[in-house]
Amino acid sequence: MDEQKENDDSCENEGIKFIADNEMLKNYPAFNIDYVNNWLKKGFHIVAGNNNSCRG
Repeated sequence: MDEQKENDDSCENEGIKFIADNEMLKNYPAFNIDYVNNWLKKGFHIVAGNNNSCRG
């Protein structure tokens, strides 16, 4: 994604701005983002969860 679109929602947490499509947020109102770096995989790991620091 290069810029926020009209149907996107955004929030900021610890100085990092997150942008997500509103349709995705209907299905996954909370998700966790983590960076993984081990012998099996390296990169961002995004999973549905119940902790959403952008939504209170």
